[in-house]
Amino acid sequence: MKPMQFVGAIVFAIAFLSTADLVHAQRDFGSVGNKMRFLGNPEVQSELELLDEQKTDIESIQSEARNLYRNAFSGMREKMEGLDASEREALMNEIRGNIETEMEGISKKVEDVLVPHQVERLEQIVLQSQIRRGGTSSLMDNEAFRKKVGLTEDEAKKLKEKEEQVRKDIEEKIKKIREDAQDEILSVLPAAKKEKIKELIGETFEMPERQRTRRGGGGRRGGGQRGGRRGGGA
Repeated sequence: MKPMQFVGAIVFAIAFLSTADLVHAQRDFGSVGNKMRFLGNPEVQSELELLDEQKTDIESIQSEARNLYRNAFSGMREKMEGLDASEREALMNEIRGNIETEMEGISKKVEDVLVPHQVERLEQIVLQSQIRRGGTSSLMDNEAFRKKVGLTEDEAKKLKEKEEQVRKDIEEKIKKIREDAQDEILSVLPAAKKEKIKELIGETFEMPERQRTRRGGGGRRGGGQRGGRRGGGA
């Protein structure tokens, strides 16, 4: 299967997945997939102090993982054709189960290549990346993490609620800081010109959160590279 055909097959399959399916798939494969992605990052390799022999072994395992996904989704368009919703769901569950089983083997191979302190540091880097992307509460969707900490469902819920509250407080503080900064910057001008600038700018308009996330602050548009290597390749 050619690369573009492979990508097309995955997109075609994902189109039939519900949100719950995608969340489940991310939970099942995301941890191993993230580890593999980070292990291919030179800065992470340096942080883990990987030996050349380890790097070679990791490259081999990464190739195996790519082939796993390629084979799992090979011919997906043809397999999906003519199936009703329940049959498509059954097919995806079967593929998901097969991948999950294979990824357990991939994860074991990675851990066999690394020494214990490297495994521990790699897991820390993966968790830090998850926090940067989704906040501390995103860890509550990580069942393995919750078990290690011994968090109850009630504690996980409280943590999510607290983070949302803190996030809103931070946004208000940032808004105030920006307003104060603008006043400080304009303070070098005569009062009449300051007022003219404020008149031209007008009343503050708050961009709806969904659009702000998509197009504005925190987005990947502009100079930032997708999947960049800053701070461990996040």
